[in-house]
Amino acid sequence: AAEKKAEVLRLAAAAKEQKDQQEAEAKSKKDKKEADAKAKKAKKEAETKAKKEKQEAAAQAALKKAEEETAAKRDEEERLKEQKKMEEEARVAAEKAEAERKR
Repeated sequence: AAEKKAEVLRLAAAAKEQKDQQEAEAKSKKDKKEADAKAKKAKKEAETKAKKEKQEAAAQAALKKAEEETAAKRDEEERLKEQKKMEEEARVAAEKAEAERKR
């Protein structure tokens, strides 16, 4: 009877050990699955952030280029305006000199 009881206890202990091991494996699989899901989510967020930053950088570059082109156009308009003014002043001075010469 003692041998039978020892055998039952041994089988019960083995069954419990097997159950504990299966639970540990299941938990390990669950933890791994959760870790994989977190890693996948973090990767996606990083990619989204990088894409957004790239788009913002491109927009900033386009804006800067447009501002530079506008400034260059404005400078050219100023230069032409100044040139016209000087040409007009030269023309008026030449007319005055011509009128003075005729007198």
